[in-house]
Amino acid sequence: MTALNISERQSGGATILDLEGKVLLGEESTALREAISRLLQAGKKSILLNLGGVTAIDSSGLGTLVSGYATARKEGARLGLY
Repeated sequence: MTALNISERQSGGATILDLEGKVLLGEESTALREAISRLLQAGKKSILLNLGGVTAIDSSGLGTLVSGYATARKEGARLGLY
Protein backbone atom coordinates (compact mmCIF):
# COMPACT_ATOMS: atom_id res chain seq x y z
CA MET A 1 0.00 0.00 0.00
CA THR A 2 1.32 3.42 -0.92
CA ALA A 3 1.36 6.43 1.34
CA LEU A 4 -0.20 8.51 -1.45
CA ASN A 5 -3.85 8.41 -2.48
CA ILE A 6 -4.74 9.92 -5.84
CA SER A 7 -8.34 10.66 -6.81
CA GLU A 8 -9.42 12.18 -10.10
CA ARG A 9 -12.23 14.60 -10.86
CA GLN A 10 -13.28 16.99 -13.61
CA SER A 11 -13.96 20.70 -13.23
CA GLY A 12 -14.74 22.72 -16.30
CA GLY A 13 -12.20 21.67 -18.89
CA ALA A 14 -9.59 20.62 -16.34
CA THR A 15 -8.77 17.25 -14.85
CA ILE A 16 -7.89 17.58 -11.19
CA LEU A 17 -5.83 15.03 -9.31
CA ASP A 18 -6.43 15.32 -5.57
CA LEU A 19 -3.34 14.06 -3.74
CA GLU A 20 -3.43 12.93 -0.12
CA GLY A 21 -0.45 11.64 1.79
CA LYS A 22 3.26 11.68 1.02
CA VAL A 23 5.00 12.11 -2.32
CA LEU A 24 8.21 10.18 -1.72
CA LEU A 25 10.79 8.09 -3.54
CA GLY A 26 9.30 4.76 -4.53
CA GLU A 27 5.70 3.72 -5.10
CA GLU A 28 4.31 7.17 -4.39
CA SER A 29 6.36 8.98 -7.03
CA THR A 30 5.76 6.14 -9.49
CA ALA A 31 1.99 6.29 -8.94
CA LEU A 32 1.94 10.06 -9.53
CA ARG A 33 4.11 9.79 -12.65
CA GLU A 34 1.84 7.07 -14.05
CA ALA A 35 -1.32 9.09 -13.29
CA ILE A 36 0.03 12.13 -15.14
CA SER A 37 1.21 9.99 -18.05
CA ARG A 38 -2.17 8.24 -18.31
CA LEU A 39 -3.99 11.58 -18.50
CA LEU A 40 -1.64 12.92 -21.17
CA GLN A 41 -2.02 9.73 -23.21
CA ALA A 42 -5.80 10.16 -22.95
CA GLY A 43 -5.43 13.59 -24.54
CA LYS A 44 -6.08 15.69 -21.44
CA LYS A 45 -4.66 19.17 -22.02
CA SER A 46 -5.34 20.84 -18.66
CA ILE A 47 -4.23 18.99 -15.52
CA LEU A 48 -4.21 20.41 -12.01
CA LEU A 49 -2.56 18.76 -9.05
CA ASN A 50 -4.29 19.59 -5.76
CA LEU A 51 -1.48 19.37 -3.19
CA GLY A 52 -3.68 20.46 -0.27
CA GLY A 53 -3.63 16.98 1.24
CA VAL A 54 0.10 16.36 0.79
CA THR A 55 1.84 16.03 4.15
CA ALA A 56 5.42 15.46 2.91
CA ILE A 57 7.40 15.62 -0.30
CA ASP A 58 11.02 14.64 -0.87
CA SER A 59 13.44 15.44 -3.69
CA SER A 60 12.18 12.50 -5.74
CA GLY A 61 8.61 13.73 -5.40
CA LEU A 62 9.69 17.21 -6.46
CA GLY A 63 11.50 15.68 -9.43
CA THR A 64 8.30 13.87 -10.39
CA LEU A 65 6.40 17.17 -10.39
CA VAL A 66 9.04 18.89 -12.53
CA SER A 67 9.22 15.94 -14.92
CA GLY A 68 5.42 15.87 -15.23
CA TYR A 69 5.39 19.59 -15.99
CA ALA A 70 8.09 19.23 -18.67
CA THR A 71 6.33 16.24 -20.26
CA ALA A 72 3.01 18.09 -20.30
CA ARG A 73 4.62 21.08 -22.02
CA LYS A 74 6.13 18.81 -24.70
CA GLU A 75 2.65 17.34 -25.30
CA GLY A 76 1.09 20.81 -25.63
CA ALA A 77 -0.70 20.45 -22.29
CA ARG A 78 -0.68 22.47 -19.08
CA LEU A 79 0.10 21.07 -15.65
CA GLY A 80 -0.57 23.31 -12.67
CA LEU A 81 -0.30 23.03 -8.90
CA TYR A 82 -2.63 24.32 -6.23
